[in-house]
Amino acid sequence: MIDSLAVGMAAAGIDGYVTEHKGAFYVPVVMARQRGRGDCARWLDSLPRTVTIKFPALLNGRLAGMLQRREFVVEREWAAEPFNEWVDVYVRRAA
Repeated sequence: MIDSLAVGMAAAGIDGYVTEHKGAFYVPVVMARQRGRGDCARWLDSLPRTVTIKFPALLNGRLAGMLQRREFVVEREWAAEPFNEWVDVYVRRAA
């Protein structure tokens, strides 16, 4: 699944990466190669609803809005080593 998400990301004109942890897919970094073309929005729309996807510690308010419109909700999650702190994570659970 990670490979298909990463391939879809590259095909959509998006840079970033996906990792898996405890059955959820984390997208800690994502950005469009060319802003304003809708590439990131199209990639978000293509994400499967059969898996849990999480975007941790967002710094981009625009991306936060895009995720909220796609039914992601904010949850608090413990970020272990090296951070050792609670962080906000945008989550859409598997349907």
